[in-house]
Amino acid sequence: MIYSCLVDADFLNAESVMAPEKAARRGGYPDLAALHEAFNAFMARKTAAAEPGNVNKQRAKVLAACREAALLKQGLFSLTVPTGGGKTLSSLAFALAHAAGHSLRRIIYVIPYTSIIEQTADVFREAFGAAFAHAVIEHHSNVEEKAEKNPEEADQHEDVRTLAFENWDAPIIVTTAVQFFESLFAARSSRCRKLHNIAGSVIVLDEAQTLPTSLFRPCLAAIRELSGTCRASVVLCTATQPEVGIKPWNRNGLEGVREIAPDPPELFRALERVRVKYLGSLEPLALAQRLAGHERALCIVNTRAQARYLCELLRGSLQEGQTLFHLSTRMCPAHRRAVLARIKAMLDDPAAPSLLVVSTSLVEAGVDLDFPVVYRAMAGVDSIAQAAGRCNREGRMDWGCTYVFSFPEPLRGEQARRKSAADAVLRAGLPLLSPEAVTLYFDELHSTVGADGLDKPGILRRVREHATRGLFPFRSVERKFRFIEENELPLIIPYNAAARESLDALRAGRADRGLYRRLQQWIVGVPEKIIHGLPGQSVAAVGFAGQHYELINRGLYNGLEEEKADAQKPALGLDTRNPDDYEQWKS
Repeated sequence: MIYSCLVDADFLNAESVMAPEKAARRGGYPDLAALHEAFNAFMARKTAAAEPGNVNKQRAKVLAACREAALLKQGLFSLTVPTGGGKTLSSLAFALAHAAGHSLRRIIYVIPYTSIIEQTADVFREAFGAAFAHAVIEHHSNVEEKAEKNPEEADQHEDVRTLAFENWDAPIIVTTAVQFFESLFAARSSRCRKLHNIAGSVIVLDEAQTLPTSLFRPCLAAIRELSGTCRASVVLCTATQPEVGIKPWNRNGLEGVREIAPDPPELFRALERVRVKYLGSLEPLALAQRLAGHERALCIVNTRAQARYLCELLRGSLQEGQTLFHLSTRMCPAHRRAVLARIKAMLDDPAAPSLLVVSTSLVEAGVDLDFPVVYRAMAGVDSIAQAAGRCNREGRMDWGCTYVFSFPEPLRGEQARRKSAADAVLRAGLPLLSPEAVTLYFDELHSTVGADGLDKPGILRRVREHATRGLFPFRSVERKFRFIEENELPLIIPYNAAARESLDALRAGRADRGLYRRLQQWIVGVPEKIIHGLPGQSVAAVGFAGQHYELINRGLYNGLEEEKADAQKPALGLDTRNPDDYEQWKS
């Protein structure tokens, strides 16, 4: 924190001398009081226009509870609400009222995936209205810095938003868990410069159950420090609340966490609108045939290989008029957004043809899809609950149905551990969506890996060993603290004209930080061994020190923007493997 104060002060001081016109553009944000007033007016209109029904009634209860809890003293909170219970806006209501009551400086909303961060930021901007939309800053890898691309044409708000990436001096920050936590454990000025602006904030950790098991204890240690020392209030917000208290396998857990939601077990019963059925083991072909028999269905599987293979099988089982979509991280973010927009438009249109969607878990958190039927490959209880949250989300049917099944091949690593903990819940005979099932699931998961497994890189041990001498291993901790362990190389896809134009600029040497950030929306992360195993001339190193690659062989990417869509042949994105060789896909 001290380093952050020094670094930011140094940068700002140098800027005031070397680039006074840039310094003059900083700030100018509305204060939180004005945002709070605009938000309350928006929520009053939204509540008045809400359709009568049980779901909206329960959402209103959650909102009222959040506003009431905001009056409590600062510290640690949890907000345990089923999917579809209005957590996003209700948690923002808490944060705004809590900040107002305790003279806090900003709200930091931490989201697990870049695939949903833009959606959340857009919800907030709508709530604040056009006049205050510029107060919401997105900071993540896929954000497009339009102001740096063309400063002469960028409006003043866009330019100010760009500056706020550097030190988080805006009132509302929406960022990823990777950006947030890796900054807290970083050792570089660019990452650490923002840290002092986290102090005196309300921090909402959305989908708190997604904290990596291998870094669970260091993450809790950071939360405790921010709350206890840095005058931050932290909200753990999720439908499947992990056990963060003191346990034999986590003796430095959190204490004094206060629940905001009114009677979570009763809330779960009141919002129950999905029945979960376990089907046992299913072969892929049998699953494809079941899916093809539905008018509208979503199927979520555990791996990209399973998603691709299932789509191939479905093409032979589809009925006339059915439309099939595929979603995975083998598609660049811009491509995924386009496909999601088409899916949502069809779901909102009663006259739209039948549609089936096969996806990996990227649709599970915060993506507002509402299907009558959802299939979910066996995984952790938290993942199953998230999948069920895409089923009968608005309560328009008496009951939706979520089918859970197992594929024959085993899972590996973290997925295997989470599935094993979920199997224990099944053996206990507990309903998979019940709060009791969630408690047993996390107890099983965390006790099995133990204290060492909850801090696999030994972050806390490294700090403890040196702290008595006043020495801290900042650089080794930065190297070891990684949310995403797999070493993937960024492959830029020439997805559309804008992507190709940016690639031209990169090849011409006109690269700056803004260009690299713009390129993120057309990037697919590919493991090193796959990049280097592609046929010659398929890719080429490009950009600073050859750290990025561009796709030269456009035939390897299925679904470029100009390609004609086929209703029964979904775009699969980057395709580096033989579609007929499922054994190769599994490996």
